Amino acid sequence: MSSILVIPDIQVPFMHEDAYRFLAAVKKAYKPDIVVQIGDLADQHYFSKYTPSTKSRGGKDEMEEASKQLDPLKKLFPKMYICWGNHDLRIFQKASDAGIDASLLKSYEEMLNMPKGWEIADNWEF
Repeated sequence: MSSILVIPDIQVPFMHEDAYRFLAAVKKAYKPDIVVQIGDLADQHYFSKYTPSTKSRGGKDEMEEASKQLDPLKKLFPKMYICWGNHDLRIFQKASDAGIDASLLKSYEEMLNMPKGWEIADNWEF
């Protein structure tokens, strides 16, 4: 029987400082066969429908920092199944609202420099 580790709402670059230590401990203890991240991998605060914080660094900087903050997770889980979350779709919604077709944007995988072992879809069945 396979074991599945389900990881919710990491929301880089605003994740909890102990998240990776916790996930490493869970991986060691349970040795999951499959790892699923169930949405909101990145927060995308800047692209929210709400007014960004005055402390916001801007969308480009936020996404670059999010990509860097994912580096330890990429090493910890080189193969991971990811579900789209509402936060993950924020940049595409913002672009659509401005009349910009998603085909003119980088892919989410490219924005976050996802490794080849990470796959993203609306849902997964195991």
